[in-house]
Amino acid sequence: MSLLRARTLPELAELAGTERPGAVGFIAPWEGGFRPIAYEEWWGRIERLSAALRGSGLLPGDRALLLMETRYEWLICDLAILCCGAWTVPLYSSLPAAQLAHPIADSTPRIAIVSRPELLARLLAAPGAADTLRAVYLLDGVPPPVSPIPIIPVSEACDGARPGAAEERALREIREGIGPDDPSCIIYTSGTSTAPKGVLLSHANILSNARMIAEALPIGSSDRCLAVLPLAHSLERTAEYATIAAGGVLAYGRGIESLARDAMAVRPTVLLGVPRLFEQILSTTRGAARERGRLAGWLFEIAESVAERRGGRGPRMSETPTGPVPRQVRDLWDRLFFRALREKLGGQVRWLVSGSAPLARREALFFCGAGLPLLEGYGLTEAGSAVSVNRLDRWRAGTVGPPLPGVELRIAEDGEILVRGPGVMRGYYNQEAATREALEEGWLHTGDLGRLDNQGFLSLTGRKKDLIVTSGGKNISPAPIEDRLKESPWIEEAVVFGDRRPYLVALILPDRSATLAHLREHGIAAPAPQDVWAVVRKVVDRVNHDLAPHERIRSFDLLASAPSVEAGTLTPTLKVRRGALEAACIDQLSALYETTRR
Repeated sequence: MSLLRARTLPELAELAGTERPGAVGFIAPWEGGFRPIAYEEWWGRIERLSAALRGSGLLPGDRALLLMETRYEWLICDLAILCCGAWTVPLYSSLPAAQLAHPIADSTPRIAIVSRPELLARLLAAPGAADTLRAVYLLDGVPPPVSPIPIIPVSEACDGARPGAAEERALREIREGIGPDDPSCIIYTSGTSTAPKGVLLSHANILSNARMIAEALPIGSSDRCLAVLPLAHSLERTAEYATIAAGGVLAYGRGIESLARDAMAVRPTVLLGVPRLFEQILSTTRGAARERGRLAGWLFEIAESVAERRGGRGPRMSETPTGPVPRQVRDLWDRLFFRALREKLGGQVRWLVSGSAPLARREALFFCGAGLPLLEGYGLTEAGSAVSVNRLDRWRAGTVGPPLPGVELRIAEDGEILVRGPGVMRGYYNQEAATREALEEGWLHTGDLGRLDNQGFLSLTGRKKDLIVTSGGKNISPAPIEDRLKESPWIEEAVVFGDRRPYLVALILPDRSATLAHLREHGIAAPAPQDVWAVVRKVVDRVNHDLAPHERIRSFDLLASAPSVEAGTLTPTLKVRRGALEAACIDQLSALYETTRR
């Protein structure tokens, strides 16, 4: 039974915990394995932690930081904060101390909840943390002997916080006093081109988006969703609430590095990810084939082409006639490669969803053709998370699908995507001018560029702020060019530059394992750097062939290392910070223009 009739997130949690006695809602790591957890146990822990937080002085309207990797306890802490009438400020566990300073200064949280000592040390090192926070709750590990802020182990706080009758009544009054339009959280944007802004979302914003997701995608009580994305990511958080409402099971692993092992253990039916995750899965599968020998590598190249052609029929291609290809041939590719890939993801995946950034068309086709329906979608924190998504029965390759039920889309004259619907944010916290700029007559100006076809499918064409204006006055969106380059198995990352310059150049990160394997297959046993450069040159030339003259890449160089969150060149949601990368590689970029002029 769906619980999306709930008006607030605490009400959703309470209904799940009280109306489903004995029903398993979660699977979490436990003593080297996994254990099932009932909804009622989960709700009991939320009640005890909310009593502890209220006892420490957390009041309605206060803010509370949540600094934690994706794990079972994340939603418990989130909902315990919300049950006190306070607002959650979720932060990515990958953020360095310096990048924690802005959200702390902006949201002025009263308390913080962190998962482990390493994150606690990072939080305490953040400028301003000791002056703002009154207490920090630590989930695992031992508090340091000396700290400028009181450190309270969550286990101790909850053991002494079993609410009595009077306290239960007080907590219930607080929960019942929360309205749908009251703030629930401040989520800080990734800040690819500007300082992060705090997106203020209400309970209704998140719950309405969860309803839309549940209506568009077939989430049911038999589904098991393996959490992979950070829960500070608005899509993962909202999708988890949609799963709870549907009575499904949320499974948590030990991190992205153990995805295959965890998937084999919990056997998910649904998996949400970002393009980098699916790129990595495909790259690993391709690399494993090449390690089996030259013949296996060659056969996998054919298998990829077969999968892409099959995937062109859509995510339900296995339910449709397969045409003139003999069944024995189709079964061969399945036995050689596709079945093993599905088993690595648990063997029971019904569908995958990719969001956060554009996915290469060929990868979407490959997964569909390999029997793993991959549905690309689009969203942003300011819209409550999801805006559009391809469906199993309404799908078009190269698009991010039609809008969710209840969402209106419009393309402005300059190509910007405008969104209107119940998930659209209340505004940016402490930024009235930015709010007025983003919200006009109920329409959210997303900053993304796109187009709608005559059947309502949305395609992304770039970022408005990423538009390159050359010194010759040509307006160029770099994203489609970068996506074309990254379609090659030999290129892991590509970033195009050229703003206020005479022409475009690029910094490219090769997929070194794929490139070296390719060179060895062509008789170069000990490839040199110039051999790798030559492989990339062929990709650039092939992409340039189909571009207008002013869109062509005149020169490029190879990146020595991948952009990273630690270096500030990658956001926590794995999007390249173009400006930061340009600043970090300014000498390399200047040399490209000097070399071309000579």
